Amino acid sequence: MRLDQSFISIRERATLETLDLAWHVISRHFWSLIGFLALGALPFAVINFYVSRSFTYDFRQNGLFNMLLVYSQVQIGTLFVTSYLGQATFVGRPDWRVVVRSVLGRAGGLAYLHGILRLIFPAWLLLIGAALVSEIEASGAFIGFAIAILIVSMLVRCGRPFATEILVLEMTPFRTTPTSSITYAKRSRSMHQGAFGDGLNLQWMGAIFSIPLLFAIYGGLSFSAEMCGFPFEIEWMHSGVLWQMALWLVAGFWTVVRFLFYMDSRIRQEGWEVELKVRAAAMQLAEASGR
Repeated sequence: MRLDQSFISIRERATLETLDLAWHVISRHFWSLIGFLALGALPFAVINFYVSRSFTYDFRQNGLFNMLLVYSQVQIGTLFVTSYLGQATFVGRPDWRVVVRSVLGRAGGLAYLHGILRLIFPAWLLLIGAALVSEIEASGAFIGFAIAILIVSMLVRCGRPFATEILVLEMTPFRTTPTSSITYAKRSRSMHQGAFGDGLNLQWMGAIFSIPLLFAIYGGLSFSAEMCGFPFEIEWMHSGVLWQMALWLVAGFWTVVRFLFYMDSRIRQEGWEVELKVRAAAMQLAEASGR
């Protein structure tokens, strides 16, 4: 690993420049990103397909319901993408086993952070319950509670937007260890100090840009499906498969964007580019002295 040689130039960028860079990163690592996105999202997508088939509302409401499901799962479903981006920044084409191991090795902490502290598990269970109950009033109540929980979760994410990167990429432990006195709480507090505004801007920017991007991807998938001979009348194909694919692809795109904003935040707040050069020089010096 050469810390002074990365496929992304380590320097401060403006917001629009970061969004443009995201497309370049995706085009360079497209198939690897798709593969790791599928690895994390496919289990959720299968569950969502069967859950949404139990939902009695029409296509439009079913589509909104799938959107809520995916939003409640996106933090966990895109973990492999985040891990891959962190590895690929300095390695180029990392071994998929290393990427998977870095996530599974932190599974307990990630489940606790996203599932419990960020209320993802309660929101997801409420949405599943909304699809399974037979009374429309009870279903609506479950969905209402789930939306309220997801709003609270979104506000928490605004204050701690880079929690996943701290756990997966920096490998910060939840508790003090013999080799490290820096815990997740300390690291998150130092990095996210005064970051609520940036996190809120990231959320609003995601909401604004995601809507046209979502419908563009869904339209492209629908057109491709019809060209392959699937008639538009197959409702489960569109609401259960193509719509979900579009939702997860948009989620994958914003995972790349968030990673780039994480890098930019470290550059602005911590002088990360200087730190990397110093660490690279130290590694080269150690290699030279060991010869």
